[in-house]
Amino acid sequence: MNKLSALNVLENTVDKIEKFLELKESVLENDYVKLFGEGSKVVSLLTKSSSLIMQKKFESFLAGFNFENKPTEQQLLKLERYIDNETKAEFIADTFSKILLSKSSKTCLVMGTILNSLVENNEEIKQEHLIAINALINFFDIDLINYIFICGYLGTEIPKYLLTKEFKEKAIQNHLDDTDVWLTIEKCVSLQIISRYDLLDLNIDEKTPSFSMGEVNHHFQINKAGQYLYKYIQRIV
Repeated sequence: MNKLSALNVLENTVDKIEKFLELKESVLENDYVKLFGEGSKVVSLLTKSSSLIMQKKFESFLAGFNFENKPTEQQLLKLERYIDNETKAEFIADTFSKILLSKSSKTCLVMGTILNSLVENNEEIKQEHLIAINALINFFDIDLINYIFICGYLGTEIPKYLLTKEFKEKAIQNHLDDTDVWLTIEKCVSLQIISRYDLLDLNIDEKTPSFSMGEVNHHFQINKAGQYLYKYIQRIV
């Protein structure tokens, strides 16, 4: 597939999104841009840097859309045909915007694999898809690595208590900083891909039960959306 035909397909896809969402062009007025002027070296540098970064991210997304090779024209046509209602149009448009907002080219790769799977299977958009894509724009490269470790340790059966010596040692054995891992865990909880439960751990005194002690501890579990995301992150990390 040549670049021109690929570009035409993508432009048609954008046109289709605009048709569903009735998007209107708008101009962002910025006093600082006016102050610098179009000929400013600062504006020129920002424009070039932004363009290069966006290009790299979108190339990563396209690489994920066809993980083994460059996307074919047929695949991109499938993407265009996939958009047959407002919900899908919103999701694709939002995903494209998240590519540009993402903090890592690798997360763009994951977004591409997720979108390709949805298109190939002609799936309707579910909450787990929305949560997974939203989580990805907040992930740094280190979060992807930490998340693989966290999911492998937690499993999916029951909530686990992680503030243990074993968890810390496992992280170190995997050449991870346990403090960084905890930052990723807290991020995942806020992004709704790991669930946190407050569970009561009892220490029962058999001789004098009235003196038994109880302590509420945080336990963690990978939820459905988190499991969905884990499946796709594993493909690229």
